[in-house]
Amino acid sequence: MQTFTIHPPLVAPSSLRETKAHVKERYLRVRRLVFLARLQALGLLWVVDSEGTSQRVQVSGAFDDLSSDTQGEIMARLAAAGLEESSAPTSWEVHLALSARLERTISEALRIGSRAEAMIRRRAERLHACRAPHSVPAQLRPGEAERLMAASGPIPLAGPRSVHAVDELWAAVHATAPWMESASARLYRAMRGAVAGGRGPFMPPVLLWGAPGIGKTTLPRRLGALMNTPVIEIDAGLSTAAFRVAGADRTWASSHPGDPIEAILRHRVANPIVVVNEIDRVGGGSLKSGGTRSSLADALLTLLDRGSAAGFRCPYFGLGFDMSAITWVLTANTLDAVDPVLLSRVMRVEIPRPAPVHVAQIVRQGLGDLDTGIASEAARLVAARWDSDPRMTLRQVAALVARLRDGDLAPRLH
Repeated sequence: MQTFTIHPPLVAPSSLRETKAHVKERYLRVRRLVFLARLQALGLLWVVDSEGTSQRVQVSGAFDDLSSDTQGEIMARLAAAGLEESSAPTSWEVHLALSARLERTISEALRIGSRAEAMIRRRAERLHACRAPHSVPAQLRPGEAERLMAASGPIPLAGPRSVHAVDELWAAVHATAPWMESASARLYRAMRGAVAGGRGPFMPPVLLWGAPGIGKTTLPRRLGALMNTPVIEIDAGLSTAAFRVAGADRTWASSHPGDPIEAILRHRVANPIVVVNEIDRVGGGSLKSGGTRSSLADALLTLLDRGSAAGFRCPYFGLGFDMSAITWVLTANTLDAVDPVLLSRVMRVEIPRPAPVHVAQIVRQGLGDLDTGIASEAARLVAARWDSDPRMTLRQVAALVARLRDGDLAPRLH
């Protein structure tokens, strides 16, 4: 399944001078074909190749079949060319003489006058004006024009193509993060319906919220790995978050396209997964103190709506991109500080804290290639600590697993 990401499809950039030369070349080619057709219609027996662009010209028929005037002219031209006269010139000699004669005749017949020049100029200007909105922008960095041209055609959608593949995909996601069943079940049903309806592996924008350190980014990371699509993570608390989402205008010295467009161009996948972490750090309410909306909120509002995302205009390239296939996953620790307008654009799912049995499973998976007894005992101890310490996070669990693998369980040298 494919989609057109850049619209309209791009054409290679060209100057007005190059466009005029192209129009003039096409004009002369057509006039040449018309002139040769007239010669054939008059019985002058000229034959050219199928495209009418080659300089090869032959006489169709034997020399004796030509009129006496034509034979005499051929003999005179052969003599002028320094060739020996004969009563029956070879086909090569006839070809040489007629080619020279025909090319001079065509050059005189196709001489372009002032009216034709004016017509060519007007057509070139109209064509150049029509091509300009579809051309690759000028003054791009090295390699960017080639990337844009390569992505101007259909780009594939990554992910499952059948309902059965969707079932297997989400079964694997659930096995990795069973405590996120509330989110995975809803997203599974949404993707299953989209694939069954022939729309591809689409999912609605989702906001996963819950306590810090409970693995809210586990789901999109695992989903991206299984779908073989890139996952972009953006920290909403950074001052550059809005530029990373939407891109920066070319008037800025540090201008660049947004991370989603960059991922589409680099990986040639129309539906990367974009994770905006801790969206509650953007600030509460719809307005900032100056009465203007947050720039990150503005960028997200445009891209979270599938209708407006389909006509998103990149401020860096100045081109329209269809961003409606992107999978958006927002995370937050609380809903109280999230922009209410953003909340209206997303599916909200609360993620519970993993149970000790889930933590034990994470530890066993992390130590899977070690001794079974050691892994099981480590899983029991870490799960017990998780149960007794509500402030413990999955990041700390991952750090403990890394220490067990790389330090405490490594062979000791004496």
